[in-house]
Amino acid sequence: MPVTGDVAQCARRTLQVPADAYSPPCVSFTGDNGGATAPGVTAKTIVVSYRQTADGNYVSLIEKLLAGGDKAFKADTNADLQRTVEGLVDYFNRTFQLYGRTIKVVPYPATGSAATELFGGGQAGATADAVSVATSIHAFADVTAGTAPYADELTRRHVVALGVPYVSDQWFQARRPYAWSMTPSCTFVSEAAEEFEKAELLNRPAAYAGGVLKNKPRKLAIIAPDNPEYQRCAREGIKGLGVDGRNVLSLSYPLNLGAARATAGALITRLKADGITTVECACDTTMPIYLTTLATQQDYHPEWGVHGTALIDTDPAGQLYDQAQWAHAFGTSTVGNQPAFDRDPGVVAYRSVRSDRPANITESLYDQIYQLFLGVQMAGPDLTPTTFERGLFAYPRHVGVDGAWQFGPGKYTPQVDAQVVWWNPQRRSAFNGRLGGYVAAGPRYLVGTLARHPRLNLFTP
Repeated sequence: MPVTGDVAQCARRTLQVPADAYSPPCVSFTGDNGGATAPGVTAKTIVVSYRQTADGNYVSLIEKLLAGGDKAFKADTNADLQRTVEGLVDYFNRTFQLYGRTIKVVPYPATGSAATELFGGGQAGATADAVSVATSIHAFADVTAGTAPYADELTRRHVVALGVPYVSDQWFQARRPYAWSMTPSCTFVSEAAEEFEKAELLNRPAAYAGGVLKNKPRKLAIIAPDNPEYQRCAREGIKGLGVDGRNVLSLSYPLNLGAARATAGALITRLKADGITTVECACDTTMPIYLTTLATQQDYHPEWGVHGTALIDTDPAGQLYDQAQWAHAFGTSTVGNQPAFDRDPGVVAYRSVRSDRPANITESLYDQIYQLFLGVQMAGPDLTPTTFERGLFAYPRHVGVDGAWQFGPGKYTPQVDAQVVWWNPQRRSAFNGRLGGYVAAGPRYLVGTLARHPRLNLFTP
């Protein structure tokens, strides 16, 4: 389709969205966009599916936990989430260069269960939904591919899947160019943690432990769910520690909310019996609730290692854990400063096009939709999954409130830097105004360069 663009706009600015630190370079376009360049793409529209699972139980549980018992808190409904997604898509349709097209979101009621899939089951439902997306909706992409079973089935059907959390770089590479996420890969999380452990923890006393463990020679344990991808990254992290990694205790646990307390009890008993001074918790959001509570009950006060998985490195999550225990927590995080809800970039973007209140999880929805539009603009008018990949690989490194972003061959999540953080129970969080918050121990650094940075200031007010 011939498109007449505002050729003069990029003479006035270099960024597509001038106030946005992550904005792609400004692009003016006049010409033919190629029409139907891929399934789900026409001369005027790009179809994107939006999966609505009937069971909001798992998401609602996490939201309620992060609300910290606030009785006035109202968990997001499917209607809240859909309304927010549509508002954000409206914002990006107005601000990004789409070469004469607009993105059209198509919600559909899911057969599968996101909660079941997150806990290791639900393959049949995930498959049925992916078939529907590919053969009935004919989508170019899906922005709700938040579980590995569903994302995997989408990629098998050549639908771009955005959102699967904490799988390995190898998982993405095996499904290129279709699988992407704004959540860091577990490979990156593991590399950041491994680098910090080698530089700051190994062969030193447990200076930040409590009770009888304080200043004992450090003995590390890494705990991760028994999901194959998480275990792969845990093994790689331990292997990266070299000879010292042979002395690291590796423990796993099943992702089962109903058995979480009993599982945590068995883990704490084992950790205490083995004299572990430093517990590296590459856990799900809820497991530290049980671990820290039972550790206090058993008079066990280790250092707690934060790996930046499953929102554990956010203030609302840290506020859930036993504060006497979490006062000994520190580690690596890719999360940037956590602003108040009204100042979140996603909320600001939404309210630039709509006047109502968006969903509580607007930030995560915004990030995933951002990746979609970023890839579409960088792909150019000839939009296909391959040019989507090529475009994101060509995206220059940008630095903003969430750190440095850059994609590239083999890298399908954007994070390239991290920071070391520690927990201060007396700090008032900017995010929700409650006591308890993470403090940066130093400036952000590109992973792989920590040794060149100044000494970290852990537990220094």
